[in-house]
Amino acid sequence: MIAEAYRPQPYSAPPRLHRNLLLSSVQLLIWIMLRPSVWGAYVANVRPALRPDFRLFDLRSTHWQDPRIQRIFTCYLVFIPLVMLLSGATLLLVHRSGETLLIGIAAPLMVAIFYFLLASIWISVPVGIVLSVPGSLIFGLGYAVLGKIGYPGESQPLSGPIFGAVVGLAGGVAGSVAASLVAEQPDRSATGWGTLISGGGTGIVLGGAALFAMFSILRAMVMLVFGVEPRGGMAQSLFIALPLLLALLLIFVIVVGWERARLVLVVNAVFMLTMLLLFAVLARFHLFEAAGIGFAAAFIALIGIPYSSVERIAGVRIAANATALGLGIGWIIWLMTANAWPFWPVFGLTLAGIVGGLLFPWWEPLVAHPFLQLWNLLLLRLDEQRVSAPRMWLRWHAAFWCETHILPFRGLDEHLVMIALRHPEEGEAALDYLSTIPSQRRAVRAARVELVARSLERCADVTAIARTHSDLGMRGSMDGPVGGLLQGFNRIAQTLNAALNSTTSYHQQLMLRAAQDNLHVLGRDIAMSGEAGAARFRPIVSRWNEIIADALQELTAAVEESQEIANPYIFSVPLSEHVQLFVGRTDVAARIEQLILDRHRPPLLLYGQRRMGKTSLLRNLGRLLPSNTVLFFVDGEGIASASSYADFLYALAAAMVRSAERQHGFTLWLPERAELEASPFTTFNVWLDQVEVALRNHDDSVALLALDEFESLEGIANKGRFDETDVLRLIRNIIQHRPRFKVLLAGSHTLEEFRHWASYLINTQIIKITYLPEKDVLELIESPITNFELHYESAASRHILRLTRGHPHLVQLLCYEIVELKNQQPPPQRRLVTVADVEAAVPHALATGDFFFADLANQVGETGARMVRSIAAQPEGTATASLLAAQGFDDVDHVVNLLLRRDLIEETAGSYRLQVELIRRWFARERQ
Repeated sequence: MIAEAYRPQPYSAPPRLHRNLLLSSVQLLIWIMLRPSVWGAYVANVRPALRPDFRLFDLRSTHWQDPRIQRIFTCYLVFIPLVMLLSGATLLLVHRSGETLLIGIAAPLMVAIFYFLLASIWISVPVGIVLSVPGSLIFGLGYAVLGKIGYPGESQPLSGPIFGAVVGLAGGVAGSVAASLVAEQPDRSATGWGTLISGGGTGIVLGGAALFAMFSILRAMVMLVFGVEPRGGMAQSLFIALPLLLALLLIFVIVVGWERARLVLVVNAVFMLTMLLLFAVLARFHLFEAAGIGFAAAFIALIGIPYSSVERIAGVRIAANATALGLGIGWIIWLMTANAWPFWPVFGLTLAGIVGGLLFPWWEPLVAHPFLQLWNLLLLRLDEQRVSAPRMWLRWHAAFWCETHILPFRGLDEHLVMIALRHPEEGEAALDYLSTIPSQRRAVRAARVELVARSLERCADVTAIARTHSDLGMRGSMDGPVGGLLQGFNRIAQTLNAALNSTTSYHQQLMLRAAQDNLHVLGRDIAMSGEAGAARFRPIVSRWNEIIADALQELTAAVEESQEIANPYIFSVPLSEHVQLFVGRTDVAARIEQLILDRHRPPLLLYGQRRMGKTSLLRNLGRLLPSNTVLFFVDGEGIASASSYADFLYALAAAMVRSAERQHGFTLWLPERAELEASPFTTFNVWLDQVEVALRNHDDSVALLALDEFESLEGIANKGRFDETDVLRLIRNIIQHRPRFKVLLAGSHTLEEFRHWASYLINTQIIKITYLPEKDVLELIESPITNFELHYESAASRHILRLTRGHPHLVQLLCYEIVELKNQQPPPQRRLVTVADVEAAVPHALATGDFFFADLANQVGETGARMVRSIAAQPEGTATASLLAAQGFDDVDHVVNLLLRRDLIEETAGSYRLQVELIRRWFARERQ
């Protein structure tokens, strides 16, 4: 037999059997009984198509040729001689000899083979191994103690009830093991009380009736074979048993179908005939007592009838448990009718064995827990002393080899933290593994909280706090109140990271103060939280607050010393919500509010030139709209990298959840990723149903779903990831059938470019966002923030307005460069901006904004860009169509129409000119 290469892998990677055959046999039994997930992983690694609870009939010739499958059965065969040796040694120890010794050695062999074959056929191969090895051993040891088996009714007075208890216990344990093997396979488990009751009831009735009928018939046949005079009640039992058996077989055929029923019946018939033949041979050699073996094996053989029926109705878990309980009840009834034993010994011992077996996953931890806890404590103390050891004792902790243990292990979190600090890779592997075991998740969670807390405690300055952002981004997904606290720390780290990357002292101060405010809120949340782990972060909040306060004080002192003018302007990114720089757009907000109030719920399309302020408007809509409107802002470019429907919808839901939490404190939950993979649109629609319920319960709110950069869907479709029309159908469904959702789409496409989506966006109300009005531009220039220290001459402000025409991006860009220019001047000249200052800042603005201007050129193509440069270079900045044609441009009308749609040029007095002077100057410079 080929042995697999072995190396210990307690935390991860596919499990492997030890190369030593004896050790691998013990390892296999431990996997099945104590580590079912590892057994399932081993089977999946050997043959992915096989379930962990595969039967003998599931194996094909290709399976039998696989050395790894062969090794499973070889490992099982190792147990047979071990059981026989142990039984024989026990028999000799209690001074058994002769026929008793012979039967005591042969009986466990027969029981092991019968149990394994029959359980492997009807339930699964792993259950067959579990029943066969301990079952045969208990049978042999029981015979050694009693000294006599016989068939029930002819043995010692207590042998029948004790035998019933043992068989019941074995059946119950088999049921619990079968259930554990399919614990992570919901498709093979019952769902709902109706299914559970009908399946469980069927198993109990069929199992009890089948055992009573078959045992009554089998007992009569065995008596005839051995020539035993039947008792008076046997005829009455047969009178009931034969019709009952026929009725059961008919029901069985109806429930499972003829193909499946035929297999069960043939196997059972062959088995019963084999038993009778064996009994006849044993009788010839006067081995009368060995008949009890047949009854034990028949108990397992009868599993096929109720198990196959219930599995079809309620799944594997209910089938295993209900069948064991039903057969046990049938055993009780048969013993009492066939032997006339006292009720309570028979009923009590047998039922105790059955229930004890079924409750094996519950009582086993209670019995084993104190011993396992002592073992784990010893490992912890050993690891505490092995500071520099390359391999730790943690890998032998009971949590890693006894995953069916339902009780948490005390001190496991402490052990995990210690290993994670000394050996981060090993610690993370251990945490990941244990997070899959429900009973140990609390320890994993406590360990992760402690590890994060220690990493946050080590932060000595603002830079160190900002660096925690990446780690907190992963830890913030932790469930419960502590997860929410970690998200709060993450937001603070993000704010500080943005502060460090800011180019102006003003924005650094602004963000440091925002981080302070968030820390105060976080401290209040910790004080109000009843979570035990929350208090662990209270000193961290205090420490971070001191660090940020010191940094803010140093920055403020440096600014005051240099007399630097605060530069509040932002031009490189859209304005975030609640930023003071955001001005105007009240007319657009009023139009959107009308949309929300319109009972017909028409969608709104917001379009305009890039950097015209669409995204800034959408991010700030929350404070412009009614309080009962929850804004779901979604950046289309942020979800454009999705590679499948599930990726896209998950990213869409995540963006909605973040926006609602950030702007309204409205907490939602994400849909399950696995469910989205299985059925993306159905799962997402169910999630939207739940969101609507949450909106109704949240002040009867409505939702505004704002999809920015909507045209990014075209990029997804062009790359062939999925069909954009499916997403458009989803949006149309939201518009038409979800009254609590209003939809706002925003993009830079012209109306003509949006027309191919017209069938999905019927009745869309269109708003074009353009330049800011003069009043708002002057406010942005002269009073961007409260107590702005820079003053403008009126002519300077008007000159900025003329250069930018109120383009919000260009106003911010030019004003930013003006403040930077003034900060380089001597303090006496620093506070007043003149027209000369504005002109001096223009070249810097053109250079800094080069990517913005280049993007405008890319939007109109090479020919359009050449035409714009030609117009920009004219002495008056204007050009007629005839002049452009004379310069060699083909299809002038087509190119001019494109430039008009893109709002780059405008027509005036029969000529064309660029709309914005600053843009004209960039194109004119490019022509040079």
